[in-house]
Amino acid sequence: MRGWGVAAVAAVLGIVAGCARKPEKALFTGEPYLVVWAGDADRQNADFLAVLDADPTSPSYGKVLKTYPVRSRGNEPHAMNPAVRADRRIFASGVLTNRTFVFDLRQPLAARLTHVDEPGPDGRRFGAPQQYAMLPNGHTLVTCADPLNYRGTPRELLGAPGGLVELDADGTFVREIPAADAAARHLIIAPSGATVVSRADRLVTTNAGHGYAGTTQGERLPCPRPPKPTKRMLWTTALTPTTAYVTVLRPVAGGHTTPSLIAVSR
Repeated sequence: MRGWGVAAVAAVLGIVAGCARKPEKALFTGEPYLVVWAGDADRQNADFLAVLDADPTSPSYGKVLKTYPVRSRGNEPHAMNPAVRADRRIFASGVLTNRTFVFDLRQPLAARLTHVDEPGPDGRRFGAPQQYAMLPNGHTLVTCADPLNYRGTPRELLGAPGGLVELDADGTFVREIPAADAAARHLIIAPSGATVVSRADRLVTTNAGHGYAGTTQGERLPCPRPPKPTKRMLWTTALTPTTAYVTVLRPVAGGHTTPSLIAVSR
């Protein structure tokens, strides 16, 4: 009987050892936090960076764990760097105040606002920061849609292009790069979205339309909200000295529209 007992124990140990060699797969292996850059709805309190629990296995999943006010309000929080930086810094834009807020998130639940960049009496020209593109050297390029003191008049729309601002890894101003181009004098130049194409050593940007759209007669007018689709709508997309590129929007079933781009000789 004693021999059987030893054999049984050995068998059990063998089963346990077999299980230990195949650990259970982790239920969640992603980033445990979600960072949100937000502002007070009535602009009575400071804008803030919020850290939420993003671990679906956590009992506090989806809840705000910490907020970091920036000690100013009405900045119009807009964008943050789209990818996680190696130094865990967050660059966040305030469109209306031309500010970039830099947070150190190496410890998300004990983060710090480390720097605020804003144009001062230093001759800088561009504001309305839109998006952030990370460079290989740790610096950040900021797309700025407008020159400082931009008011949005029709004359400014085509004659006051924006540009880029370069900040170092700490958020300190390095230089400005104007986006003006004499060959594009008929176009709105308002850098907005951006991505770095490292293999081509290029930065590709998109344009902000400033809420302006073309009518069927071709003039530009403020468009605070999308107009209701008609049988056929024409939107001026771009103008060159010889060609007008027009987006045609045709309503389809369900209230949606199908766009197509056509080129019209001027």
